[in-house]
Amino acid sequence: MPASLNKVVISTWDSAHQNTLQILDALRHRDISIIDSTQSGLIHDGVKTPNIFFDQVEASINSLGDEEYLTYISGDVSTCDWDKYIQQIEEVVEELKPWVYSPYLTFEGYPREVSSIGIHPGNKGIDFGCITDGIVFTLHRNLALELLEFIEFAKMSGTYQVGWGLDWIWCTLAIYENKKILRDSRISLLHPQSTSYDTVHALEEFRVIQELFIKFATKENKNLIKIRRIQHSINERIKGNQKFMALNKFYTESI
Repeated sequence: MPASLNKVVISTWDSAHQNTLQILDALRHRDISIIDSTQSGLIHDGVKTPNIFFDQVEASINSLGDEEYLTYISGDVSTCDWDKYIQQIEEVVEELKPWVYSPYLTFEGYPREVSSIGIHPGNKGIDFGCITDGIVFTLHRNLALELLEFIEFAKMSGTYQVGWGLDWIWCTLAIYENKKILRDSRISLLHPQSTSYDTVHALEEFRVIQELFIKFATKENKNLIKIRRIQHSINERIKGNQKFMALNKFYTESI
């Protein structure tokens, strides 16, 4: 397996610091980068950022070297075997070449019943997906770098206190390029129910980021009809209205 296959980053903040140390201990033989939002900079050699998802994702992408994939882990997540999980990521991306890969987690916004658009043939426990949450995810570098372009574009329009909506954008971009989004149920990842975000404000930022993405897509000369079909299909699937279908047909078939 090439050393440049997968860049692993862990994002941490004050209340996640102790759990992050446990993840680091479990992965101590791996080269892990830390996106450190603790007030005192508690992680040695961590990349210091504000405790804002928007900034944490930007710093994570900027940490890429020549790796083909970027894996982001929220520091408050736990599992029984982190090393096995990272090995599983690398096996899947090496074999199936998705642009987005994410496990199903407890207390996530997009569980299997709204994310899955079909079972991957020959790979038990893996679904084709239409949306992931921004908790634990793996992005192909081409997608990550395009997402970084959007982040830089969005920063010209203001600052963000949360940054919800980036997961919607990376999934939209993947579907736009007819690339795979995979969701995996074969290993349990536990995410706590509580959130430190003001959800009312976070949802407002989500709407702002969606609107900015349309402006970005216009600037990049993307097919806006196709973009809006994808947006509609994702939103309808989240509401439970979208039929299961092949990924390459997901944005073109009506309900």
